[in-house]
Parts: sequence; C-alpha cells; structure tokens
Amino acid sequence: MSIKSAFPSSTFPSSANNFSSQSLISFQDKKMLSHPIHQANEKSPYGDLTREEFYKKHQILHQESFMFNEKKMKIFTQFWRPDDPTSQLKGIVAMVHGYSSESSWLNELTAIAIAKAGFLVCALDLQGHGYSDGLRGDCICFLTRSRLTALTCQPFYMVNH
Repeated sequence: MSIKSAFPSSTFPSSANNFSSQSLISFQDKKMLSHPIHQANEKSPYGDLTREEFYKKHQILHQESFMFNEKKMKIFTQFWRPDDPTSQLKGIVAMVHGYSSESSWLNELTAIAIAKAGFLVCALDLQGHGYSDGLRGDCICFLTRSRLTALTCQPFYMVNH
C-alpha cells in the first residue's frame, strides 16, 4: 500500500499517482487515519483537553528543547514519538515550516498523527522564526542531529511547507 491510499485522493495532486508503492504507513494502523485536528476547537488546538491530557490520550511523547547553531544562536526544536518504549520506529520524519511560519500547533497536530503511526517526528523553528534567535537561516544542522538522536539508520522523510 502506498502512503497516498491512507488519505483521501483529494490530498494529493494527480502527479502523485506515480508515487512509489513502498509502504510507509501500514494500512492496519487505523490510529493514523484520524488526524487530531478534528479535536481542535476555536479556543485550543487540543479541544477541551490540556496539552498534557491531549498527548496522554494520543499516547505520544513530546520534547521541546533548544540547540545552538554554528553562530551560537538558540534554535527551538521539538520531537514527537510513540509513548511505547518497546516499539520499533518506522523512520524519521522532519517537518520544516514555511518562510512566514514556525513549528506551531498546526504542525504539532500533524506531527502527532505521524508519530501515532510509529515514526519519530522532528521539527524546529528556523533561525529567526518562532522561539529561535537571529535572522532567518537554515535547518541542515538540526536535521543531521535529529537523525543521530534516533540512533538508527531508519528511513528519513521530510515534510515541509
């Protein structure tokens, strides 16, 4: 099964019909098919739950931290993974926000959905965005560290906007 069959066909442009048939997400993993954005409301991306309750409900571990780039500026980073220490990760997904954005709640909810399917998801506020210091910059150092953090040679995927 291809990744596109786990989502409605309207999610992908027609050129996605050539997408590899390699399975990235198991069809049996029904948890992935329900994106947590449906639980958001006008007041909170977590609906009527606290952030901690929301993560517990979805069985996801979340970590926020800062790293320093080569210019010694703080870069905000986030990681999500299944809350099952015995589970084997299927790979790493890096989420990179758009030019006028940051790794806010919309990325967060998508990261939760991907982590529920068994992936380590990493995201950051690019230099000069969100909680990160400095002028706008790049993310290569963070992506390299993320792969090393997983201590694995699992497949590496990138989602960006």
